[in-house]
Amino acid sequence: NSKPIGVKTFTSMEPNSGTAIEGGKAVVDYPGHQRLRHELYDELLRAQRLVIVIDSITVNDDKTEGAKELAGMLLPVLQSHAFHGVQAIQFACSKRDEITSFSSKAIRRILEAELTRAIVAQHGAIGALRGEVGKKVRKEAAAHNASAKDECLLQLDENGKFSFGSLSVPFTFVDCSVEDFDEVKAFCT
Repeated sequence: NSKPIGVKTFTSMEPNSGTAIEGGKAVVDYPGHQRLRHELYDELLRAQRLVIVIDSITVNDDKTEGAKELAGMLLPVLQSHAFHGVQAIQFACSKRDEITSFSSKAIRRILEAELTRAIVAQHGAIGALRGEVGKKVRKEAAAHNASAKDECLLQLDENGKFSFGSLSVPFTFVDCSVEDFDEVKAFCT
C-alpha cells in the first residue's frame, strides 16, 4: 500500500472532477473561493457524501480569518435545500503533519464556536431568533416566508451553542495530510 510522497498541492479557481479509482464514484474537488460559491449548489444537489477539507494551520489565523470564512461558507451550504440529499459529511483536517497545525478535535470546537456566532448574527439580522434559543427556527420563519420550508435552518442548543451533533446526517472530523489520507479515501468509496 504505497502513499504519495512529496505531492504538491495547489489552489484552484475552478472545480476539478474525475472518477475515483476505488469504487468508480464521481468525485468533484470544489474550491471554497467566495467567487465560486453560487455554483457550488449545483454540485451539492448531486452529492451523496461531502468532504470539507480544512487547512489545519490557517483555520485559527487572525490574518486570514480562517474559521470565520469557513463558517461563512458552511452556514448557507448546511442550510440549503441542495444539502438535503447529502448522506454523510467528513471534515478532513489537512496538514496534520505540520507541527503548528490544530487537531481535528480543536478544529471542531473552533468551528462550532464560529458557527454559533454566525447563526446568532443571521437570526438577529432576520429577527427569527426572538429569544427562542434551542427551538427550531423553521416554524417561525415559515410563517413569514413560504420558501423557508425548503431550507434546513441550523439551530442552537439550550445553552445557545451550535453543535455538529445537531445535524441530521452523520459526520466525522479526521486528521489527514498529503501522506496520510486513508480515512478520506475510505469515506469516498
